Amino acid sequence: KYFTLSVLLIYSMFLLSWIYVISENKDITFLQIFEQSAWKVFFDFLRNILCCVLLLGFVLLIFLFPPFIFIFAGGVWKLVSIILTIGNER
Repeated sequence: KYFTLSVLLIYSMFLLSWIYVISENKDITFLQIFEQSAWKVFFDFLRNILCCVLLLGFVLLIFLFPPFIFIFAGGVWKLVSIILTIGNER
């Protein structure tokens, strides 16, 4: 059940990245579309996992010692912003 959902999620990310790649490049071969989409899905997935781990660590720190929220809150959101915008500047 969970394997099917994860495959479905990655497949839908792959198809959505095809739309993005095709919208940016009109004259491109199928192999190039496939290659660019695969790299985009791979790096987007890694960025999202990294953000989830960062936020989970932040939440665990807050549960251990609640005043950490005042110390780390701005920095955590800045790191998430930087991670999600890497490679998207155009």
